[in-house]
Amino acid sequence: ANPSRIFIGEEQPAAGNARFDQGAFRTSLETALAQNERAVRAAAIAERYAFSEVQKSGIEWHNRVSRHVVPVNGWWSAAELRGAFAALVRSQDMLRAAADFDAQRWDVLEPAAFRADDLPWLDLRDLSDSDADAAWSAIIAALHRAQAASRLCHVAVLISHSDTEHRLVMVNDHLISDGRSFEALADELRRVLTGEGEPTRGRYRDFVEACAQEHDPALLDRL
Repeated sequence: ANPSRIFIGEEQPAAGNARFDQGAFRTSLETALAQNERAVRAAAIAERYAFSEVQKSGIEWHNRVSRHVVPVNGWWSAAELRGAFAALVRSQDMLRAAADFDAQRWDVLEPAAFRADDLPWLDLRDLSDSDADAAWSAIIAALHRAQAASRLCHVAVLISHSDTEHRLVMVNDHLISDGRSFEALADELRRVLTGEGEPTRGRYRDFVEACAQEHDPALLDRL
């Protein structure tokens, strides 16, 4: 048994105090990410629109990939964390945006394809500090590999470090987001978890059309 657990579907009973198996952990993580990607690739396209001129020029950037870590601390279960993030993805077009670089357009996928059960949740609560560090390195490396091959412009996992310390970790293409974007997403995720309401619907198309010709510094504040 492996004390570090990755589940797609129902949460399983806690494992015993076995030695951390890095190889098994990496295999389980890759399997979970692959299952999530299969669901993404099976999704129908809800909407299509062209890249903005700014985005067309952004394609030439050498390294557009960034990583964001969103703390979502509290007494949240795996089901609550995954359900909240799934609701967020369904409400935010940018998190369902697939880039067709040949056609220079966005394919926004159907919201119904994004289910909580398909989002990997990683339970690191039983790991020692050194094992947790090793797991973290494996997670980041796997996310970058998955993002490079994904239909979407981002991949994500939820991680529980303790009963009250949780993180949403995302690796994404800068074409769909920046640091300001993830501040807003973090606020929306916490809003869903605390029961304050459904996430605010975000239309990525509005942003793309608003920056059709040139970047406006006030655009992020308006949208």
